[in-house]
Amino acid sequence: MTSDGLRAVVGTSLIGARGVTPGDQRKIDETAAGLCGASIWSASECARHGRETKG
Repeated sequence: MTSDGLRAVVGTSLIGARGVTPGDQRKIDETAAGLCGASIWSASECARHGRETKG
């Protein structure tokens, strides 16, 4: 995968996110969604992320 391909999957939302605010969490979730959508993580890993962020 090229760096451009990786950028297309991961996006740039995570840049600057520190996990401190709801906006930061949204950026983290958008990044995770891109990785799940590209099948970088397994289906069970993506499902676990969803449960952990909803709790």
